[in-house]
Amino acid sequence: MQFDTTYLTEAGRSLATGTLGGLDKIQFTRAVASSHDYSATSVNDLKKLTSIEDVQQTVDYSRIIKKDDTTLTMRVDFPSKDVTTAYSLYTVGFYARPENGDEILYGVLPSSLPDYIAAYDGKSNLNDSFQTDTTVSDADNVLITVSQAGSLNEADLDAIFASKHIATIDDIKANIPATVIDGSKPADFKEAVTLEKGAVDGAGNSYVTDDQAVLKTDMRKPANQVAGIDEVNAKQDKLDYTPANDANMFHRSPDTGAVTESGNFPGLQVKGVSVATSDDLNNYYHANASNDAALAAAKATPVPGIFWFEEV
Repeated sequence: MQFDTTYLTEAGRSLATGTLGGLDKIQFTRAVASSHDYSATSVNDLKKLTSIEDVQQTVDYSRIIKKDDTTLTMRVDFPSKDVTTAYSLYTVGFYARPENGDEILYGVLPSSLPDYIAAYDGKSNLNDSFQTDTTVSDADNVLITVSQAGSLNEADLDAIFASKHIATIDDIKANIPATVIDGSKPADFKEAVTLEKGAVDGAGNSYVTDDQAVLKTDMRKPANQVAGIDEVNAKQDKLDYTPANDANMFHRSPDTGAVTESGNFPGLQVKGVSVATSDDLNNYYHANASNDAALAAAKATPVPGIFWFEEV
């Protein structure tokens, strides 16, 4: 067994039942931690105990809560800062007394598997805590007095964080991958990022996608900032440009947008590459009577071209 059952002593049971009808009031006084192994002691012998041997620590109750009319939950904490010599904690003893009487051993909590209590190292103060429920005849007749030392201080919390591997906010920040975006700082994307809900600027305007050219925003200006047609015409003489000769221009159809006029281009290029004429193509393709003739003509000519024959 391992600290799973608290056995009331005969004196403890008598005190618990004495609260019925207000005959007596109970005051729980202290708890002790013992290195004595009572796990092999019979239940009857445990009930007859009046004291605990080999006491290593003595503390006040950290917490006593009335769960209902007849049940109390009691908690005790044994701090490591009070331990000068390490020991194995086998047994917890609970003490109480009547309001106007002597202290008695109220209950015993034994274990065959002890908790090892290390001597205080001057740094980590850890509590070995125990909580047990006990039944009394009338919980209203219990005088509750607990130790203020039962609350956790900053050192206690630091020790718990270290022993239980609980991450603090600083720990989390230190382990956030560099690829996670901090919304409070500029983001530097080195790879493509897919935003399921789209991207917007600080004003809530959507940014461009692949099929858009400009930021979606209202480009209209107030009326007092827009020039009228008369103002524009009045400033035409201020522009330094040479008007195009309409006779040299190609004209589009206002209905279809197509250019129907022809023209003579001495050298037409598209993106810096010359455009071949029909004459160029006629001089480039050479029809032959057979495959052998096409091969022979291709080997004999000094200029590039395509030599072919039409199969029937």
